[in-house]
Amino acid sequence: LDAPVVQHVRPTGRLDCSDGQVLHDWCIQGLGIAWRSTWEVEADVAAGRLCSVLDGFAAPPNGIYAVFARSRHQPLRTRLWVEHLRAAYGRADYWRGGAA
Repeated sequence: LDAPVVQHVRPTGRLDCSDGQVLHDWCIQGLGIAWRSTWEVEADVAAGRLCSVLDGFAAPPNGIYAVFARSRHQPLRTRLWVEHLRAAYGRADYWRGGAA
């Protein structure tokens, strides 16, 4: 995997899907590989149902964004939801498997 030449490969196969849950299920059945978020697969990786491949080809980092109307008086439910997202996903250890 440390070759000095970049090689582009177009995957071929009989399965194609844009539904994340279906892709997840196919991977568990051993029918292929998929690019999924850590939070979507962490339990299956921990249980040995899935494994990480191509770790040297990590995707660029992406954020989780809460988009809401700017308001002087933000509704309590909006504020609590944003606080929950920060608490649950804002910790670096969450993405390294340290989530409770």
